Amino acid sequence: MSNSDAKEAVLIAQQALGRCVFLEQEVREIREETNELRKAVDRLEGDLDE
Repeated sequence: MSNSDAKEAVLIAQQALGRCVFLEQEVREIREETNELRKAVDRLEGDLDE
């Protein structure tokens, strides 16, 4: 592997890592929204039971 190939590989790995960090944050936000929706559904189901 030449020096330029190694530099390109490092750049690609850095970009992939950045994408993973972004996706991890997206997943966290979706989980939070899902939990909020579950709580809302639980409240609505409780209202229907009354």
